[in-house]
Amino acid sequence: MKPNLIDSLNTALASSFEMYSRAHGMHWNVEGMFFPLYHDFFGTIYLEVYGAIDAFAEEIRAAGGYPGYGTKWFHENNMLPQFDPINGTDVKKMLSELDMCNEIVIKSLNTAFALAEKEDNQGLMDFLAARLDAHKKHGWMIKSCQK
Repeated sequence: MKPNLIDSLNTALASSFEMYSRAHGMHWNVEGMFFPLYHDFFGTIYLEVYGAIDAFAEEIRAAGGYPGYGTKWFHENNMLPQFDPINGTDVKKMLSELDMCNEIVIKSLNTAFALAEKEDNQGLMDFLAARLDAHKKHGWMIKSCQK
């Protein structure tokens, strides 16, 4: 495998992990009249994204690379901009932040998919396509909550 594919996969992994972390924090910190609804909603997203992290790392190994790990590595290698954590009742800001994270993860997955396609790596393309489908679903659900 070419290093740019592994680098791209590691960037998508780090971005996914950061999205997971932010959604989990939102799950912990949401408040207000609709707490049960959004607590569950953020929980559904963070569980799904986190559930793919191990498989993501295994795909990187199968492609001939090594997945990064550790909080410093995830911090330095994700594509998401830094932000101030959102606590309390501002669910609109939480949803906006999560939507932005999801869009960036989709971009990172599309970049990795294009590189996997150039290498004709069908198994990796299948994995990335499934991740793209999951994030597209997250996207429409997040946007539906923002209306």
